[in-house]
Amino acid sequence: EDGGSEAERGIGAGVKLGFGVSDQVTIFVRGDFASVSYAKEVAELDADPYTLASIDLAGRYSFGAGPVPLRPYAELGLSGTAIHDKLNIEDDIYYDATYSGAGLLVGFGLEYFLNRNVALDAGLLLGKGRLTNFEIDGEPFDRTEDLDYTTVRMNLGFVFRP
Repeated sequence: EDGGSEAERGIGAGVKLGFGVSDQVTIFVRGDFASVSYAKEVAELDADPYTLASIDLAGRYSFGAGPVPLRPYAELGLSGTAIHDKLNIEDDIYYDATYSGAGLLVGFGLEYFLNRNVALDAGLLLGKGRLTNFEIDGEPFDRTEDLDYTTVRMNLGFVFRP
């Protein structure tokens, strides 16, 4: 069936804007947004997907230099993550819930240069953090403990360099 995984899955889009400090080092800001379906046991309760947003401030080191078509890279950064969901706490009464917090991310990937200024980018990002802020219908909600989170993001896109 699902390989034994109980992970929540989704699809989304993102954008990244960076500055090349050198041919090998880039500093960038990335925003990713996704609609995520609940794990199997929750989805059976007819739960709608929730929205996940991540804003990253990170650096990338590209291995190798010069006019090579395939360049591996590693990334390290800080990530702010927010989740927005509709909670059905009472019969047919829904509440807007928002959870947010910060964490660290590491990533790796490959860039395949189609020409000097355009590359196909495929990467994997692993994030770990803690949700520390909670709101229900826009009002702060006190929790006795924070929630840890783990994200795995697979990215595929184009990189344009002037």
